[in-house]
Amino acid sequence: MIKAFHTFNDWLARHTVSAMSSMICVYVFVAWSLLPSVDSRWEQLVFYVSGGVIQLVALPLIMVGQKLEARENDRRSKQDHEMLKHIIKHVEHLR
Repeated sequence: MIKAFHTFNDWLARHTVSAMSSMICVYVFVAWSLLPSVDSRWEQLVFYVSGGVIQLVALPLIMVGQKLEARENDRRSKQDHEMLKHIIKHVEHLR
């Protein structure tokens, strides 16, 4: 059960980073920021979503996704390093 929860968290973080780092997201945020304030309730909603939801929820999700990507890059780098050590050892053996 806990493994499934961690798997879902990793999936959500990776997809959030992917979605938030797209130009479509930039266009949506620009359009959101340019919405006219019709009345004070609408203006409060825009500020709430911009300040509360985006900054307090999306940014930590992005940070977690970046941490996962860094972990994956480290794993891949170690794998490449081990493969290169194996190749060098094989080449030296052929001499």
